[in-house]
Amino acid sequence: GKPSRRRRRMKRCPECDTPRPATIMFGMPRMDAQLEDDLEKGRIVLAGCVISDDDPEWQCLECGVNIWPDGRTQPKDDYEY
Repeated sequence: GKPSRRRRRMKRCPECDTPRPATIMFGMPRMDAQLEDDLEKGRIVLAGCVISDDDPEWQCLECGVNIWPDGRTQPKDDYEY
């Protein structure tokens, strides 16, 4: 399937208040200059290829939690993509 590049940005991590957690991108993206820049600057993190109906949308690069649109959080090490 087509990679999921979600556009909406979260303003702050609900756990540690770090600004602008990274958007999680699922699927098999085509690497291009924009994606490389987004990865390098921590705007996007890559996840797995299996997409479910209940995947997190963001990941805090500071405290390491995954964040769902409904506000739930879970440590990234406790969640399998």
